[in-house]
Amino acid sequence: NFSHKATENTTTGAPTNMVAGQSGVILYTQHASAAKTLAFNAAWVLITGTNGTVTTTLSGKSMIFYSTFDASTVLYDVRNLT
Repeated sequence: NFSHKATENTTTGAPTNMVAGQSGVILYTQHASAAKTLAFNAAWVLITGTNGTVTTTLSGKSMIFYSTFDASTVLYDVRNLT
């Protein structure tokens, strides 16, 4: 499990040293005065196909749930808390 405070526009990296079945949650906190973007590397595959965007609410929070499908693919979903 991880947390990340947005300070700039960011793209997730491709996974390295992953083992199928690893999973976790990332708490993403939006910047307090200027919303930042979070893009996902092509190795990250959205589970539902509908909600892959983190909140743009200033100081808002999003939970990114992820699970590794294999050594190079991460399945994920985003739930915005605010």
